[in-house]
Amino acid sequence: MKIKNILLAFFLTLISVSNVMPQEVPCPNCPPNKPDMPIDQNVVYLMGAALVLGVVMIYKNKIKKASV
Repeated sequence: MKIKNILLAFFLTLISVSNVMPQEVPCPNCPPNKPDMPIDQNVVYLMGAALVLGVVMIYKNKIKKASV
């Protein structure tokens, strides 16, 4: 049962990450040489940090349940 919950959370995360990726939408009022928006930079680092945070939270939850 626990593995099913972890897999469900993993796949839901993958689906939500695929929807968050930036898209190039032409803007009629934008200058031709616009600077990159913050979401376009360091997305890989943000996903890595989210993965590490998730692993730490799962590990702490398992340790807490084992001690009870």
